[in-house]
Amino acid sequence: MKKEALEFRPARPPLRSLLPTAFLSIVFLVIAPRILAEAAFWPMIGLGCGILLIIGGTWLWFRQRFPGDPTLRVDAKGMSYVRGNRSRSLKWSEVEAILFDFTLDRMLFVPNDGGKPISMRINMITADGRYWAMLIEEYWKPPKKTLA
Repeated sequence: MKKEALEFRPARPPLRSLLPTAFLSIVFLVIAPRILAEAAFWPMIGLGCGILLIIGGTWLWFRQRFPGDPTLRVDAKGMSYVRGNRSRSLKWSEVEAILFDFTLDRMLFVPNDGGKPISMRINMITADGRYWAMLIEEYWKPPKKTLA
């Protein structure tokens, strides 16, 4: 079977993860006119902190979708993981194990030579909707362990 070259990017987070930010924005819009009318020091500090929370929540939702965000390129020979101006590559014969860390939503590709593993997000997806976690077995087979 011919293994096609594919490019994966992080999947968009579900919209329900944006609900706390949307709720905070609605509360902010209701309270802000009253606070701005009186312009007292501490309420203005609270208003500023509310703006920062809304901006931070929005940034967290969009953070992996900007130009230069993580890109995984795989083909029959190996893989290349590009993030910003950094790139790391491994041939499939150099990958000893693939470890999943569901707590941090990441996947680690451990090289044979004991070097630093390539760490990437679990939910990498192609433009046509195929998940990397479902296609790993088509590209990489675990090395055979021999009993010594």
